[in-house]
Amino acid sequence: MSNRDFYADADMGNLATKGPFAIPATATADVLSDTLDMTRVANGFMCLAAGIVKVRTGGNSGNPVSGGQHDVPLTVLAGVIYPIRIRRIWSTTTTVVSSNIVLLYDGM
Repeated sequence: MSNRDFYADADMGNLATKGPFAIPATATADVLSDTLDMTRVANGFMCLAAGIVKVRTGGNSGNPVSGGQHDVPLTVLAGVIYPIRIRRIWSTTTTVVSSNIVLLYDGM
């Protein structure tokens, strides 16, 4: 078994073996929406380019108030993992191309 930590694995392009996230899935055009939430809440994301990504945070329920959901535009840096549960990535306001957004899921 390897003694490499999560960040060493991330530097080598392998996010699926260690740490809190598993199996990255690149966002596709149908993930970006101003009206629909994703079918599965992502546990975080990373961008391959810097820019702005507007997200709806995951929350605990469908109710935006009691569920803790917020719509937030984030200024992101390339290669940084943002461990934020997200339910939606808005197509407007988001300046990062969808193919440069990597969604991170836990326990697939």
